[in-house]
Amino acid sequence: MARRISGGRCEPSAGDLAAGLTGLGRHCAALLGRPGMVDLFRIVIAELPRFPELTKTHFAEGKQPYFETVRTYLVAERDAGTADIADPEMAATQFLGMISNYLFWPSLIVPGWTVTSERVTAVVDDAVRTMTARDDRHGSRWERRG
Repeated sequence: MARRISGGRCEPSAGDLAAGLTGLGRHCAALLGRPGMVDLFRIVIAELPRFPELTKTHFAEGKQPYFETVRTYLVAERDAGTADIADPEMAATQFLGMISNYLFWPSLIVPGWTVTSERVTAVVDDAVRTMTARDDRHGSRWERRG
């Protein structure tokens, strides 16, 4: 079961990896699809040379806390014995990447890039299926390397 906390963040309880990741993935997709999000990223990128602190703040207040929510959730699933994920940091990076790579990043360079709500659901569901298939208890490894 997912719960909302301050700032509207989604923090699922450990116990069902697929359900928790689905909640986190849908929340991520909703955040990335907010009106003005693409414009905000464009401004931050454009102003990097003049205001390097802006990009650091944007990362620290935007992406990093959400990434940490996903990573912490994966650690909780591992600690509860409901998932065997040796490298939660890598797993969180890959999970969020599967979603943002299709739903968000093309919109920065492709004018008019849109994604239907059905496609958003499919992207999140596929990312969840990939993650659950990689659960070490099913023979694949999220090994920590390097």
